[in-house]
Amino acid sequence: MRRAHLLLTVGVVSLVIHLGIFCFTGASACVNQPEFYYNRFVIRDADRNSVNSVSLTIGVLSYSTAVMAVAFVPWGAGIAFQSACRQRREAKKCRENVVE
Repeated sequence: MRRAHLLLTVGVVSLVIHLGIFCFTGASACVNQPEFYYNRFVIRDADRNSVNSVSLTIGVLSYSTAVMAVAFVPWGAGIAFQSACRQRREAKKCRENVVE
């Protein structure tokens, strides 16, 4: 269960960081796909007009936090659900053994 908590925590923290980057810079790997251009990430709107540019570090951080949030939150939730189901099955077996 510790692994599930760790994965969920890392995933949620990554999501918070990603949303923080998006709020302050407009750079989001999920929403507007920043483009790498001469050591800068150029952020474009829906009409493909340049809106903002951010450093390489912020662009890479945006992509990495998006990937970590998308990967770790469902993975951690799956492990937690699997562990809860296993505990429920074991408890049911114990109750059946006591009754017999």
